[in-house]
This record gives sequence, structure tokens and C-alpha cells, in this order.
Amino acid sequence: MLRVEGLEVSYGHIKALKGVSFEIREGELFVLLGRNGAGKSTLLLSLIGLITPEAGKIFLKKEEISSLPPWQRVKKGMVLVPEGRRIFASLSVKENLELGAFVSKKGKSTKMEEVLEVFPVLKERFSFPAGALSGGEQQMLALARALMSDPEIMLLDEPSMGLAPKVVGEIYRILEKLKGRLTIFLVEQNINRALSLADHIFLLEGGVLSASWDRKEVDFKFLEAAYLGEEK
Repeated sequence: MLRVEGLEVSYGHIKALKGVSFEIREGELFVLLGRNGAGKSTLLLSLIGLITPEAGKIFLKKEEISSLPPWQRVKKGMVLVPEGRRIFASLSVKENLELGAFVSKKGKSTKMEEVLEVFPVLKERFSFPAGALSGGEQQMLALARALMSDPEIMLLDEPSMGLAPKVVGEIYRILEKLKGRLTIFLVEQNINRALSLADHIFLLEGGVLSASWDRKEVDFKFLEAAYLGEEK
């Protein structure tokens, strides 16, 4: 589904990604773990085309997309739910959702019905300004807007950040419903939640992918040492 080869990104003299390579299989949920500053958000922004890597290649369904702008990557089936939601606060819930449908092959009305079935609370808030929603509702709107493009692979950056445990539980119930319908690449600090859904786990340390495991093979001692900064 998604293959990355030798991705390198720098901010001035600081190397954020150092030759990152991996492959994500279709229909599975992959989790990217790592401490703050490890390069996780940089990786997602590079995949969607909002950051231009200085080296490396990105392939989606065997087609190289390294030089494509973000909107064309969305058209090819990849979408990003960014950290911090990034909804349009002054627009209504309906208008935010419609903006996500600009490349949908099913059309706005059909896709809208499908999405509102997954997020019934948004149906209740349909005409509300997005800025009037609670934090959890805004996160659901960000997810729903991404789904409006009818993606094949969704990149999610810290969807549980700043949310109450009850709301986080609802977000993860929705992700569980979506799992298998599309490929999901999830960046998350909530390790227990992330591992409850993951098929495969990557660990990013200092811009380098230092480990990868299938769900049942996670080395928790290695993972704990990585988060605590201890020698492994």
C-alpha cells in the first residue's frame, strides 16, 4: 500500500529524519510510537506532501508520489488528520465536511450520509459553527472531514491529545469500526490505546526507525527504555 525508502528531512542543521524506510500493508492499522521530538509529525507531513524531503522516495500503491503536491496525494487516496484538528472554526459542521469531499468519487450527498452514520453527534450539530463544538466533537469532525475524501489510507497525528478519557474511548471505538475498511497509520502517545488496535508497531527514535514489531511480538522492555531514555 505505502512504501517509503530512505526519507531524509532537515530543519537547518538539525536532521529530523535520517534515512527512514518502511512499508505499510493494505487494510491494516500501523502505529508509530516515539517520544516528543522523535520526528513523528515530520514523517506524516512528509508523507502527505506538506514538507519536502531532501532525499528519499514515497510510493503509494506502487506509484511514486514523491513529487506530487498534497491535493494530488489526497486524490490518489491518502489523507491526513493533523495534530490539533485544524478545522475551520467559523464554518458550519456541514461546510467543513463538504470541504473534505472535493475528490470523493461517490459525491457529497452519498458520502455525507455514510460519514454521519459513523458520527451521529455531528448530525445533531450539523448547522453549528465548528468552533462551538467541544474538543472531542472537533476531533470527530476532523476525522469525519478526512473520511469525506473516501481515502484508502488515513494518516492520524495524535487523535487523543488533550481529550478526556471518556472521549478518547469514543474516538478509539470509531477507529476500531474503521479498521479493515481502510489502511490506518496512527501516531500516538497513548501507548495502551494504540497497542489495543495495532496490527504492527514502529518505534521512531531521533529520526531513525529503531524497531518494528507485529502486535503480539512487542518488546515492552525495549519500548519502556526508549520512552524513559534508558540504555536498551
